[in-house]
Amino acid sequence: MEYLLVVSTTIIPTSLLLVGIACLRGVGDTRTPLYVMLGTNVVNILLTWLLVSGNMGLPALGVVGAAIGTAIARGGGGLLILWLLLRGRSGLKLTNPFQVDTAILRRLTNIGATKRGRNVCVHAALLVFVGFINSLGTVAYAAHTAIINIESISFLPGFGYAFAASTLVGIGLGAQSPAKAEAYSHEAMRQGMVMMTLIGLTMIFFPEALLSLFVDDPAVIATGADSLRAAGMIQPVLAVGFILNGALRGAGDTKWPLISRLITAWGIRLPLAWLLVVELGMGLNGIWLTMCIDFTVQALLAMWRFASGRWKTIEV
Repeated sequence: MEYLLVVSTTIIPTSLLLVGIACLRGVGDTRTPLYVMLGTNVVNILLTWLLVSGNMGLPALGVVGAAIGTAIARGGGGLLILWLLLRGRSGLKLTNPFQVDTAILRRLTNIGATKRGRNVCVHAALLVFVGFINSLGTVAYAAHTAIINIESISFLPGFGYAFAASTLVGIGLGAQSPAKAEAYSHEAMRQGMVMMTLIGLTMIFFPEALLSLFVDDPAVIATGADSLRAAGMIQPVLAVGFILNGALRGAGDTKWPLISRLITAWGIRLPLAWLLVVELGMGLNGIWLTMCIDFTVQALLAMWRFASGRWKTIEV
């Protein structure tokens, strides 16, 4: 609860960050969003390292420290994006950020209404899932938080290639070239898989060393080592899911990635977490095994949808 309270203070700049990045990607500028998100994640990781365990003389704030790091990083990223758009980055210039075009607002509301509803359902499932993690105690929760921060490094190239695939697919379809859009997607997926696999290998072979960068409690490191190995093994699968879903969104097939996420969150993640964590007592390893299975099904669904070719004929 403390984590959510702290992070919620940056809802507005976080929204600016996400919308601004989407706008820049829409005009073909994938480089700026990549740099902004890279900086945001680096700041998040650094502040988490400093504040969770009290490194370099700072107070050890635990979960609250992680929340403060996330809030500062997201808030700073949002303000940076706003500054770039006010200066006219990539031809996009906010001349009057307080002026509202009701016609455009109405269209955006209609497009986003369904997605918002599904997002609420997905995040409700994730909140329940966090409850399973909290039930394991502070040591397991600290290990899980450290693993998430380590894994976020691998997400950087994954999200970057997903954003690139989304933009290039939109450009390819806009030029009436579905074959080129498909080729862009496959190439982005191949490169993304290579990058995330390489990072995943470090998680598999050096879990204790990586965890020790974020926590100094031997119990936390021992608890999280096997789960971090599992996180490393799933990185190529995550790349497939990230990038193909990004390609689908670029084609205008925005409903499918969210529908598949909704299906796996409620149909796989929660029931499996209850079975492995509550019934079988597998602890944090059960949490990460659940997540690995969930991510695998998501990737398979994305592959099936992409292979169907329906995204090539969707009208936006």
